[in-house]
Amino acid sequence: MKLWLRVLVLWLCLSASVVWAEDSISLGAVASLTGPAAEQGKNWLDGARLAVEEAQAKGQKIQLFVEDDGTSAAQASSAYTKLVEVNHIQGAIVGTWDFTAEAVFPLAKRYKILTITPTNPVEIFSDEALANRYVFTNGLSIAATRAAFEEFLDQHKVGSIGLIVPNVPFGLLHANMIEATAKQRGIRITSHRQFDYGGYLDTLRAAALRFSRERPDLVFCLTDYGALNSFAAELQKFAFYPLLMTTQHLDEAVKLAKDPKRFARAYGLYPRPANGDFKDKFVKRYGYLPKVYAAEGYDAVGFLAAAISQSADLSHPGFVYEGISGRLEVSGKSPSLLREKAVVLQFKN
Repeated sequence: MKLWLRVLVLWLCLSASVVWAEDSISLGAVASLTGPAAEQGKNWLDGARLAVEEAQAKGQKIQLFVEDDGTSAAQASSAYTKLVEVNHIQGAIVGTWDFTAEAVFPLAKRYKILTITPTNPVEIFSDEALANRYVFTNGLSIAATRAAFEEFLDQHKVGSIGLIVPNVPFGLLHANMIEATAKQRGIRITSHRQFDYGGYLDTLRAAALRFSRERPDLVFCLTDYGALNSFAAELQKFAFYPLLMTTQHLDEAVKLAKDPKRFARAYGLYPRPANGDFKDKFVKRYGYLPKVYAAEGYDAVGFLAAAISQSADLSHPGFVYEGISGRLEVSGKSPSLLREKAVVLQFKN
């Protein structure tokens, strides 16, 4: 083949690859697939994967590269860096728990990568994250959670509350919300216990013993579903069945429990369930009902894909994406996209 013809063929091949790169969208997901946040990480990742598959079925050139952060801040940072430098992602979904999200937010700013967390409330963001124009959240806000909690108090007679939460921002924010609401309503806090994620089962057992002696009307316990089941089992040993409240893990704890009686008076604070169409297609794809934050993971993909394909400037207000969990809108003042309502759900048998 003549030299000029070889050059022409090479130029055409390179031009085709450039067109593909411009038309395609590469997204990265840093999910907690191992470690204590694995249940939530898998939930939102399944939602994200469903959104990608649907987009591909419609002919949209979109890829999703997935990394496991192991519920570790250090691993989250290295995973995010790999997605940017090796997979050349244009947008990212990250941060199953607060410290894994905060670990990658500075990287989003450094690499100028549009990044969204589907699980973390805006109130948990550090000052640096709030000022970072590359990061957003469509996770359930503490403000929405408080509104649902106050509705719950309107319907139940509660004169005292016992608190036990992890000493991470997510746990402390919820504890502060509970205490502020209790003070406003004249409700007494009997005990406020905190624990580290390391040997914390002993702390939960000690807290169960203390609560069984103090007999608060409501116990608020924020932990993973396995530990929640163990905590409820400890309360059951003392024949103590208070109103028991947690966030987003109750359904898994109920399934894990051999004796559902321990959760007969238990309630969970959840994001508002997504619409029925999403539920049906999720069940068709995975064979089980979508769990907490699956809808938010799905919407995170749609939001990123729409913003990237439209070359939207999200440093200014006005960009809107109609998601299945609600309307996602860039306000320009806050990283929070979703004005979502929380609900209190009870699971029996």
